[in-house]
Amino acid sequence: MAKKVCAAVKHYDEHTEALFRPIMAYAEDVLDFPIVDALESWEESLTGGTRRNAKDSLLTAAIASGAISYQDGAFVGQLNAGISRELREMGATFSKWSKSFKIEQTKLPIDVRQSIAAANVKSRELHLGLVALLAVIGSNVEQADTDINTTAAAMVIDRNIVAQLAKTIPPAVVVPNVKLSIADLADIKANVDDAIKKSVSTAARDLAAAITKNELEGASIEKLRELINVHLARLRTRGKSIAERETAVFIAKERERLYKSIGVDSYIWQTRLDERVRADHRLLEGHQFSWDSPPVANRATGDKYHPGIGPNCRCAPLPIIPTPDE
Repeated sequence: MAKKVCAAVKHYDEHTEALFRPIMAYAEDVLDFPIVDALESWEESLTGGTRRNAKDSLLTAAIASGAISYQDGAFVGQLNAGISRELREMGATFSKWSKSFKIEQTKLPIDVRQSIAAANVKSRELHLGLVALLAVIGSNVEQADTDINTTAAAMVIDRNIVAQLAKTIPPAVVVPNVKLSIADLADIKANVDDAIKKSVSTAARDLAAAITKNELEGASIEKLRELINVHLARLRTRGKSIAERETAVFIAKERERLYKSIGVDSYIWQTRLDERVRADHRLLEGHQFSWDSPPVANRATGDKYHPGIGPNCRCAPLPIIPTPDE
């Protein structure tokens, strides 16, 4: 029986995407959409779908709608030509550095000052409402199931892995019909649920703290929108990281099961050969290892694992496949 080193079954971006989609669908349902809906409902309540009163200026209307806010002696927000003209007529000066119009509050007309006071009250109500909503979200996330269908994603990934395997091994070697491991499916479900629930809970807590801080500093609506966008973007990054990590581990385990099923008992460690490869894995490049005896892949901790199992490991095993003698 001869042996041949074959190409590795690889972890592609579409594998991660298959798991990332249901993870982010959950995160959007429990955090993104409720927060965005609350903000949009508040904005709609300000306009009420009615036209601006004819006696209102462009500035007071913009203040009332939250498009413009007055913070630290300056007007900031969605400044257009008409609003800019009104502010200059009041004696405000434009700052190119901060992109705002500066003017002392005592120099503002009474109707503008009243609009600012009313808008501040409404803005603070919004801030407090969002903080309360985030507290409810955090509590619900900890108690409820995620309903994320990781099995469907795993099946998509596994079909691609099997197709890759069929293309990378000699024609004489038959790929057996190996069913997905119930234990591995349970592991990926438990790991994904735990990780995304913690991430959503953390995002809700951090966003609530940032909103509270913004409220204490003046309750700027523009800053509030920015804070919401930043924290939701961070959650998306966390979701991507979870999908990447769990997909990599799942693929690594599936590769091992499939390779063993066709008689592969050893492999050659292959790295990406780029600057991101960690030093410990660079030392393993090109060396042969047995599936029954993983190498030390982290010298600092002594951890032993096969390619793809370690945190953010992008390495792959080149299978040494037994082939019939010609």
